[in-house]
Amino acid sequence: MLEDSIEGFIARFRSSAADVRLSGHVEGNPLLECVVAGTALHVFERTGPYLSRSGPARVILHVECDAVERVGEPSSSPAKLEVVGVSALVAEGVVLMRDDPFLIVDVGVPLVIGVTTPIPELAVGEVVRFATRPPIHGFVLPNAAARIPASSDEQV
Repeated sequence: MLEDSIEGFIARFRSSAADVRLSGHVEGNPLLECVVAGTALHVFERTGPYLSRSGPARVILHVECDAVERVGEPSSSPAKLEVVGVSALVAEGVVLMRDDPFLIVDVGVPLVIGVTTPIPELAVGEVVRFATRPPIHGFVLPNAAARIPASSDEQV
């Protein structure tokens, strides 16, 4: 893991939290189901099982990958998010921020990506592609209102 502590990670990346819709939590299961950008993800809840409630929430989504690949300049819709296994993704999106060894990438929602090898020269606005290592980490922000309506009919 690249973060120093849960509290420190939340303080550092709070502004990069994603608006998600949480599903019911299964007691004893560390994976929390959330819907982001029309995709259901299973995230390893890092903030404890009792911060999450069904419905809209703000969650910092953190993944690790071995490398990122520069794809090019932004197109009309560069964001791609594909679930390729339990708590694993292949994604493509626009670099919003670089804070080595982390990148914030917009893949339809912001992802905080920890890159375990040196990050190539990348500028904000470039498009990158990457495959994550499971699990996707989720840091639920307490008392943070999501910007999606509680009765949204978002399809999965």
